[in-house]
Amino acid sequence: MTRIASQNIVDLLPIHKGVIFVKKEITKDERIKASFFAYDTQTQSLSSATKNAYLITKFGSAASVITPHLADYISCGVLKLKNGSIFICYKSGEIGIFSDKGILLFSDDVYYHEYPVRDCTDDEDSIWFTVPDSNQIVCYSLDKKRITLRIGDDTNPTFGRPLTIEKIDKHLYVCCKSESAIKRVSLDNYTVETYKTFDEPLYKYLRIDGNEFVLLESGLYLL
Repeated sequence: MTRIASQNIVDLLPIHKGVIFVKKEITKDERIKASFFAYDTQTQSLSSATKNAYLITKFGSAASVITPHLADYISCGVLKLKNGSIFICYKSGEIGIFSDKGILLFSDDVYYHEYPVRDCTDDEDSIWFTVPDSNQIVCYSLDKKRITLRIGDDTNPTFGRPLTIEKIDKHLYVCCKSESAIKRVSLDNYTVETYKTFDEPLYKYLRIDGNEFVLLESGLYLL
């Protein structure tokens, strides 16, 4: 593994030939600021990025319209749906759907039983969420506006505190913090297997143009 950046990375997004990420830094007067960086896999170089580049990557061309509606534009998960709308989810279970012009179309709070959903990835007309507090992932129908399927059991956990989720081809890749493992779920038959394990807590996994990135407690790595 090659370490790209050290600790305190608070968001990580895919871009063409690499990733863009946000790092929490402490200024000389002990204030917290967000700094933006990009890593290019072709040149294997790390460079500063602009806040505007990050926002457009995350929210699209309507970023300047959407972000004023948000209390926090960094900690939310964002999906660009196939109809062009923007889907946003927070760790609290709050979700929102914006049009491609930035108009708020729908908002709600999504829980599985009493537990809030956290991270999200899209699959056709559904959204898959992680539910860390119950060690499960759930499938939410955009048409029915409700959860239609769950995988995992809080009494015999298949996932050990699943934090983030990514759909790649016909699989879901679920980062499980307490297991320090990526679990891979087949969307054909919903079987679950361990894809990769690490020696420290795991927060996020991305694959861009065949390159695999993991965000661990100690920093961001290229596998």
